[in-house]
Amino acid sequence: MRVAVCDNSQEDRTKIKGLIEEYGRKNGHTMEIREYESGKALLESAWLRACSIVFLNMNAKEGGLLKTAKRLKESNPGLCVILVSARMSDALDGYRVKAERFLIKEDIETKLPECLSEVLKELVQKNEKLSFSFVEGERLLDVSDIFYVETDRHKNIFYTARASYRIYKKLDEIEQQLAPYGFVRVHRSFLVNMKYIRKISSYVLHLAEGTGKAENTVEISVPKSRYAYVKREYAAYQERH
Repeated sequence: MRVAVCDNSQEDRTKIKGLIEEYGRKNGHTMEIREYESGKALLESAWLRACSIVFLNMNAKEGGLLKTAKRLKESNPGLCVILVSARMSDALDGYRVKAERFLIKEDIETKLPECLSEVLKELVQKNEKLSFSFVEGERLLDVSDIFYVETDRHKNIFYTARASYRIYKKLDEIEQQLAPYGFVRVHRSFLVNMKYIRKISSYVLHLAEGTGKAENTVEISVPKSRYAYVKREYAAYQERH
């Protein structure tokens, strides 16, 4: 999950970044965080295109931060903007620019974790897009389009309906990134999207993508040591969906 923190105060940026990192460690999320000291720097950042959440401080000395928030939402409607202020009176402005959340600085240590949990649940419910640095170049993928991920020697291969992509990244790290979106590790070399599981029986997981003659089917052996875990995870996934 990519998160941007925009605040002209280095102290405040460091504090918010630390709280986000702590939340990620406690909840098993990989949080990639970048800091920006001005709205201008944030808007000019190419990294922003792959970002999911922005914490924007409304108390920065520069003007036009509400315009920055509005431009962020206009250029990337799927971006979650969380406004941070020392004044409750700024909350109305947050609604005007269609920010998803509003946090008061004095409460941020207790409210930020709760805020992130709510936001991540909402992002999961959407067709979330994540950016990956593949061998083939930077790609923005719709998470729901990822069929499964397979380890191949020193690389991992992402399989989607349209193409496959190779990446030099550990499957453990990919698992942390995709687990919130309904992916389960069924084998030391396989991470699958539970959306495409058709059945699990006799230590074999059956995946299917598409319909009829166009259906793409894959069978993956599930080790005995992980079989009960995978079945529990899939049952919980079915209850949620």
